[in-house]
Amino acid sequence: MIRAVLATIVLTLPLPALADDMFLTIDNQSSQSAHANTYPVGDDGEAIEDNIGGQGDILPGTTVTYPLASTKCELVRVYVVLADQSEMQADVDLCKSQTVVIPD
Repeated sequence: MIRAVLATIVLTLPLPALADDMFLTIDNQSSQSAHANTYPVGDDGEAIEDNIGGQGDILPGTTVTYPLASTKCELVRVYVVLADQSEMQADVDLCKSQTVVIPD
């Protein structure tokens, strides 16, 4: 009986509000296709090897938005590899911006 009462109490408690899903937008202004992968940045300033999102085949002149496996505002590092195998990286503070522009 006590278990049933406790279960009823627990089920009637308000659920915590879930944080909004986080997304990242890649604006490929280059003349090459690109791939992007996103990693959180640790307190030491290094990327943590935990890919929280990525997008392949971002065509030249297009913009794509992909979800991140994170629900918090945090600093992330975005690694971009272009079709010619050149690379770029950008740190993005998701609290301030959620867009990375790939220049030509």
